[in-house]
Amino acid sequence: MQIGTAVAPVMDVYWLQYGKGRFNMSHITKKVEGAAEELGGKIKQTVGKAIGNEKMEADGRVKKVVGKAKVEAVKAAEFVKDKVDALKSDIREKAHHER
Repeated sequence: MQIGTAVAPVMDVYWLQYGKGRFNMSHITKKVEGAAEELGGKIKQTVGKAIGNEKMEADGRVKKVVGKAKVEAVKAAEFVKDKVDALKSDIREKAHHER
């Protein structure tokens, strides 16, 4: 199992956003929580499979998917916010040029 794969995307987004001045602690926190849940699910799934416990394996699979969904939901919210901010900026610029 590769532990770094669950956390690396979160850190990449953190540094990219911080560098662009779009730091949002709430989004970072939610991404980290989602990545941690995804990692916990991977571990639980792996342990369940190793010991032959199908319920534990299935619970881990569910937890992994829920964690990934949380991360993706934050990414979607950030994408929409970026598009809205860009649209606002375009409208302001157009209004400024019309004066």
